[in-house]
Amino acid sequence: MHPEAPQCGLDPPDPDLDALRLYVADRLADLYPRDYHVYMRRWRTLAPGDEPGPLLGFREWWGLVQALEERTALAASLHGGAG
Repeated sequence: MHPEAPQCGLDPPDPDLDALRLYVADRLADLYPRDYHVYMRRWRTLAPGDEPGPLLGFREWWGLVQALEERTALAASLHGGAG
């Protein structure tokens, strides 16, 4: 956690905007997997028009990750069984 961020909820009750941003960023970092943060950061660095599609919310992203992991596991088991 960032040392400048409020330590307990939103103490003080009227944090400045930077302190509030740090607090929210810390909470989001705790909630979502690191890979989702990497995806979001990379997507946001793309030039306008270079995006491969819309930015996915966590649920959509997580569903795709799960499907890809299943396909990867299946491909590995098929490839391993062919040798």
